[in-house]
Order: sequence, then structure tokens, then C-alpha cells
Amino acid sequence: MDIRRSIQYQLDQLTDKQAATYCRIINAEPMTAKELAAWWEDWSWDGLAQLLTVRLDAESDADLGGPGSGNWGHAGRPGKRGGSAPTKHETERSRAGGD
Repeated sequence: MDIRRSIQYQLDQLTDKQAATYCRIINAEPMTAKELAAWWEDWSWDGLAQLLTVRLDAESDADLGGPGSGNWGHAGRPGKRGGSAPTKHETERSRAGGD
């Protein structure tokens, strides 16, 4: 696996919001995604791990419980990370005392 190519791909996919999150984490002046990509110097496995972490964290925080954030595109659980809101059928069954 070519680590430089993998990191460059992640940098190309970076959004401005994710770049701002990364800058805040490392206590750097805010940068746009393009500025961060030009500035990037860590072409190691650690650098790749940092990019992946920031991309995933920023993505999941932005969509915390929002529409389509649940499993397989189902409604998310407002204010929660992971899982899906119960379906109408599951809610009705729960109210009726079913499992």
C-alpha cells in the first residue's frame, strides 16, 4: 500500500469543516481544506490515522441523530450516535407490550 497516495486521497476528501476540526485539535490557526492539504507534512501511518480520525469524528458529530443517520438510512436517534430510531411497527408493538 502506498501511504503517500492514501494520505493524499484523504486530504483530497477533506472538507473545510473537517480541516477546522483538525486545526482546533492541534491548536493551530484555522485553515481551509486546501490550505491544510498544502501544509500537510506527516506522510506516515500516524499521519494517515490522524486524518481518518478527524474525518470520521467531524462527520459523525455533524450528523448526530440527524435524518438518514441511522443504520441503512433509517431515521437516527436524536442526540445519540449510532443505531436507528425505532420503526412505527416497533413502537406500536412496544406500546402493546410485545417484545
